[in-house]
Amino acid sequence: MRQPRPMPARTLARIATIVLVLGGVAACSLGTEPGPPEPITSLPRDLSPLEKDVVSATGTFGVGLLSRVSRADPDSDIFLSPLSAHVALGMALDGADGSTFDAMRGALALGDASPAQIDSAYASLIDLLEGLDPSIEFSLANSLWYDESYPFLPSYKSRVARWFRAEVEGTDFSDPATVDAINAWVKDATNGKIETLVDRLRRDEIAFLVNAVYFLGDWTERFDPAETSQQPFHLEDGTTEPVQLMHGEGEYRHGRGDDFTAIDLPYGGGAFVMTVVLPDRGVPIDSFAAGLDAEKWKEVLGAVDGGESEVSVYLPRFRMAWSRGLGDVLSDMGMGIAFDPAAADFGRMADLDAIAGNVYLTRVVQKAFVRVDEEGTEAAAATGVGVGVTSLPAAIRVDRPFVFAIRERLSGAMLFLGKFERPPTEG
Repeated sequence: MRQPRPMPARTLARIATIVLVLGGVAACSLGTEPGPPEPITSLPRDLSPLEKDVVSATGTFGVGLLSRVSRADPDSDIFLSPLSAHVALGMALDGADGSTFDAMRGALALGDASPAQIDSAYASLIDLLEGLDPSIEFSLANSLWYDESYPFLPSYKSRVARWFRAEVEGTDFSDPATVDAINAWVKDATNGKIETLVDRLRRDEIAFLVNAVYFLGDWTERFDPAETSQQPFHLEDGTTEPVQLMHGEGEYRHGRGDDFTAIDLPYGGGAFVMTVVLPDRGVPIDSFAAGLDAEKWKEVLGAVDGGESEVSVYLPRFRMAWSRGLGDVLSDMGMGIAFDPAAADFGRMADLDAIAGNVYLTRVVQKAFVRVDEEGTEAAAATGVGVGVTSLPAAIRVDRPFVFAIRERLSGAMLFLGKFERPPTEG
């Protein structure tokens, strides 16, 4: 077979950030038994229509998230976990009400599903992913940390424990040991890949919702290390940088779109894959990533949906660590009300009547890690959602007679003084 030119390395490495496996971060476990894993050609059970909608929602949400982060952070590598963010925000959604619930549900692409339907679908999705491929090491863990001095509703704590399998921990948020405990939990849940998610808890925060995803595994067909060599990585400004470029040949699902080539590189039994999307020459990576939406992702999936055929693959060997606050892009996606101290409604999370203020989301932060080499991929991510409380200003309705003064405050000089008894005639 004629050997094609090596794929431009930096472009490939950056496009490999668009790894959306059910909208999440993927990796697999290192197999110890000889021979390839048993191929997985179908799900262990049929998904309900609502479960299909939630699976689709993680992808729709994911490409929207990547698109907005790409526009906000041009000329930078990105590696994020839509699945981790979606599940962490799903726990917050479980406490939202009214227009806040509607806005968050819309941004998470969950259609018109009811709270009970959403809870059930999340539980089913978590079970499905964790047991899908025995040759893949995949784990998804959730936790709710809340300040015991605030009245969080028992019904809310019960829901996140049941449907999200979250560990619920009441603690003292003024104690620095709480931060240490959260970070220790994250480190354990990500197999040590994310050591610190949060440096401190803010003074107005009364809860912290955390999701952690870990994924480890071999390629179905490993790359031969002897085929890896240093090659030039072609940057868009015309310069090059050296990169270790892996090479392999085999049967893969791949295809063309209007302005890209895409390929699925499978792990383990083939249920989990890395989908690599390479824009055509002359298509800027930033504009391509920023232009990703549900329809474009559907085109990508269609390109790799055909049968397998022989192809020669070149892929950079790389590792990447990434972190970013997501509040701005999530607001841009339509859930800004959840971050508004005055307008947010989390009445299904805490007893708002007993709190001297209002509950809202203070921040959403995510850290992610990925390693890609000849054996396979290891990836991890953790997402934290801060929940805060603020004292709202007392309402003063000047709707009855009043006295008013115009004065110089520091000296006490009274410039004008008046009494307003009824609205005067304007003019």
